[in-house]
Amino acid sequence: MPSRRPHTKSRHGCLECKARKVKCNQDKPACARCTRNEQSCHYDMISGKLSSRKPSPGPGMDTIPLAKSPWSISRLPSPIDQLETQRGRFTAFDLELMHHYSTVGFLPHTPNGSQTHIWQKLAPEEAFKHRFLLHGILAIAALHKARHDPDTAPEITMLAIQHYTTAISLFRPVITDIHPGNAVAAFMLSGLLVCISWALPLAHPDSVGNIHMLTTDETLQHILDILQLLRGIREIVDSSWAWTRQLTPIFELAINDPDAVFPPEEEAILQALQERVRAETKTSAERDMYDDMLRQFRMFWPLEHRPYAHGLVHAWSTRISDCFMKAILEKKSEALLILAYHGALLHELTDCWWVGDKGRVIIQTVEDLLPPGYEDIMEWPKLRGGLISKT
Repeated sequence: MPSRRPHTKSRHGCLECKARKVKCNQDKPACARCTRNEQSCHYDMISGKLSSRKPSPGPGMDTIPLAKSPWSISRLPSPIDQLETQRGRFTAFDLELMHHYSTVGFLPHTPNGSQTHIWQKLAPEEAFKHRFLLHGILAIAALHKARHDPDTAPEITMLAIQHYTTAISLFRPVITDIHPGNAVAAFMLSGLLVCISWALPLAHPDSVGNIHMLTTDETLQHILDILQLLRGIREIVDSSWAWTRQLTPIFELAINDPDAVFPPEEEAILQALQERVRAETKTSAERDMYDDMLRQFRMFWPLEHRPYAHGLVHAWSTRISDCFMKAILEKKSEALLILAYHGALLHELTDCWWVGDKGRVIIQTVEDLLPPGYEDIMEWPKLRGGLISKT
């Protein structure tokens, strides 16, 4: 009996075969298996088209102007510059991703399941009418699937990036033309883009396959980009409220009264932060701006008895002003401190899988940017983020 012919393993098979853990004969433009199954065939474009060029490191912070509008689409975070996509073609694996999205309850639990209908029934219905939302759903589903399947995570993450990039490309013209026919889908994609941006790894491969980790400045810019996305959600809601009322459960947040009495420990934390921020502030205009941001911080603080804590934490970011964004960009200590405390709250959102360890990343980024002398006020966020242990 003849022995089986040995074969050499290759990392250059198509993404569909990699995701299914089967051998690919690497025929172009479509491999034999995909041709036989009558499905589209995609190859890893990082090792192909992008491999001939040098890695594109993130621009320096000093060269990046703050976006004039929260929906300056050119500032949407993308882990790979100008990634080419094969728009208009969907594969059998994409159908698998849509099934995964519709059947797996991977969104955070909400009071009485009030958002389940919106995200698992209404969103797919809207997606079949608006391709930008369809690609967004496939991207977040792929990232969730990759999280639970480490063996195929690199390939599935690449598919997620392709869908993410396509969603952004299709969304560009929509942003300036929101109307009753697309307002619901636009809002849904804006929310998914935030989740996708949090979920994407803070690294990208270079031309020879080495992983490039973001620098501290690049990480800060990535965080700013996500905050811009969150601010953009509010812009869409403000401009299309009459057309998005069927999404009302998403906006039902029980915020704190500005004069609410907090538990002693939490009150002490917020008082210490406010006193330190005021001590650092140099002008009355800045003091007013920071006072307003801290007042909003109190209103959206996730007290223990408040339901839907992750909604409160994320909602605070939609209230961030242009001046506060500019202060973060300029690495002002007052703004960075508030950002670190926000990171601590994000870190505790264990039901938001897409946030992952990004709360801790925010705290560490602020720690790296602050000069000496802030060890005392940074102790609380570092403790909550697991960067130090309680002595």
